[in-house]
Amino acid sequence: MMQVSDSSRPQFHFRPAAGWLNDPNGPLFWRGWYHVFYQHNPFGETWGNIHWGHARSRDLVRWEHLPIALAPLADRGERHCFSGCAAIAGNGRPVLLYTSIGRAQPEQWAAVPEDDDLLRWQRVESPVLTMACHGATAIEEWRDPFVFQHDGDSFLVIGGRLGGQGVVLLYHAEDTSLLRWRYVGVLHGEELPVSLECPLFFKLDGQWVLIISIPEHGVEYRVGQFNAPAGRFTVTGRGRVDETNHFYAPNTLRTTDGRRVLIGWVRGFPRGQGWNGCFSWPRELRVGADGLLRQYPLREWQTLRSKPAATGQFVRRQANGEWLFCDRSLRETFAADGRWCRTQIDPSSVAPETGGENFALASIWPE
Repeated sequence: MMQVSDSSRPQFHFRPAAGWLNDPNGPLFWRGWYHVFYQHNPFGETWGNIHWGHARSRDLVRWEHLPIALAPLADRGERHCFSGCAAIAGNGRPVLLYTSIGRAQPEQWAAVPEDDDLLRWQRVESPVLTMACHGATAIEEWRDPFVFQHDGDSFLVIGGRLGGQGVVLLYHAEDTSLLRWRYVGVLHGEELPVSLECPLFFKLDGQWVLIISIPEHGVEYRVGQFNAPAGRFTVTGRGRVDETNHFYAPNTLRTTDGRRVLIGWVRGFPRGQGWNGCFSWPRELRVGADGLLRQYPLREWQTLRSKPAATGQFVRRQANGEWLFCDRSLRETFAADGRWCRTQIDPSSVAPETGGENFALASIWPE
């Protein structure tokens, strides 16, 4: 597929060279690399033929494209490899868990790596979970597994709909292989007639955080406490993860220094460009003193900043609120060269000792 040059194509946000991208899947750190997988149609810029694309990075900023990790297995009746996660099993090796689509009911499947670079993956012989695990309970739109740990045990959450209500379902690992699971029950429900998609559940700053993607509503979070023996989540706070519905279906990982990072799918790009979809910039999550979620730019993005062309230059605030260089030669130089149009005011310099609130020091970077 030929890439089409266009001004809307992201330069810093990760996206495949061409084709469709949606949900990020299975981010993890493995042997010096951050790996991330993603929902990908390598044959076109619209949704369909869903594979798992794959990339890796040393710093979550600069990404290297890798071969496709998972492709639908037609001989098993599989049409799509829907969203899922990656986790480290008891043998110290990664496992991919995902929702397999194509049969009468969704199934949860697993794949294990054939090499240490995670370039080749082998499916296990049978699904790790089928709808039969729920007994007589009828779950609709059952998909998007996510593994988490608590007190030495491994658990799994999957989104769905039960009795006309969006739910997050809870499962417990029966051994450390992460290939055998037991249904526990409903962890959380919402009074909404839609499935809760791509659930993420993890402990952060002494609280438990549930992130859910809700069709037509966007991405929301709930903060509270997890009662593992009862398999229940008690909500104490809630809110939106992002104010726009163009951000959707995020996934999460921990950095090597323990920070909790969230990466989402940015959607809503126009068609006809040869590509569609990218990742949001990774953001760090914390829980504030008020029990609500806080988000911060990932500090690794600072490595993209160039060195300033000039520092410690006096600027003066004009009546219209704009800042103007006091040095006339600087004004003429930077006005004539449109590349030098980004400045940063040093807030600590806006003080009487620098001439009052209408004077400050500035640094200038090239665009």
